Amino acid sequence: MSAPPGSQITPPDERRQKFDAAAFAKKYLIFLILLAFVALLSVMTKGTFLQVENLNNVVVQSAPIGIIALGMMLAIITKGIDLSVGATVALAAVVASSLAQISNGIGAMYPGLVLPVIVPVLVGLVVGAMVGFVNGFLVAKFHIAPFIATLGMMTAARGLALIYTDGRPVSRLASGFNYLGQGSLLSIPVPIWLFAICAAITYVILRRTRFGRHVYAIGGNEQAARVSGINISRVQIGIYTLIGLLAGLAGISSRAASAPATRSWAPASSWTPSPPPSSVAPASTVVSAQCGAPSSVR
Repeated sequence: MSAPPGSQITPPDERRQKFDAAAFAKKYLIFLILLAFVALLSVMTKGTFLQVENLNNVVVQSAPIGIIALGMMLAIITKGIDLSVGATVALAAVVASSLAQISNGIGAMYPGLVLPVIVPVLVGLVVGAMVGFVNGFLVAKFHIAPFIATLGMMTAARGLALIYTDGRPVSRLASGFNYLGQGSLLSIPVPIWLFAICAAITYVILRRTRFGRHVYAIGGNEQAARVSGINISRVQIGIYTLIGLLAGLAGISSRAASAPATRSWAPASSWTPSPPPSSVAPASTVVSAQCGAPSSVR
């Protein structure tokens, strides 16, 4: 069957797209490196690394970092950075933890104060968002480079955490607060749920909202975005506020995960805490304002 006059027939070889190994490696290099690390660790641990319990533990410990990374991604898209997330995590964690302590427990910062668990959580999120808002305001309104603005905020937030706690550890938290880091829902740990929900919301924001399109526009060409009518300052403030909010959530989750099991809101006379084995408390049971982001030592 002949082709119509004037039409061009594309040879079969040209219709086939050649496999570009360099482009494939560039696009999926991070996943290839991840698979290589998993394979290496599996061999080194003789298969123990791939056990369900261990993989679950790895994901739970990585969830707060993933939550922070979701916010940092927005700053990186717009060619910015936030160096204060670690200090923001610590500040939000100590503030939220101080309000979630057992009111009659030893070392309570606010003796007799009994609050629903949602209150410390909301306060921690607000603290993180306020730190992020200040970062965004400095970057957007005073045109300070994100590296410099957030570097200063890192020192300021760490100092505020130290002043707030007076250098003392914040421990003996309510079990309801610890559930955010140690509980599970439908046999899936709560930190994984938090990370999954934050990831889904971030995806919707970037792909389905005007704010997300503006983020990509600023990252592509800030000057073109400005002459197109995009409010650069408002978007930048929103980005850093969101980073602070997510850092606050990560701090709350991380602190709750590192807390030991305690009796929630029990009167001091109803139980007697056992003396510690030594005069130094384990690092996994306290949050110190001097140590930056709270973490568990395993």
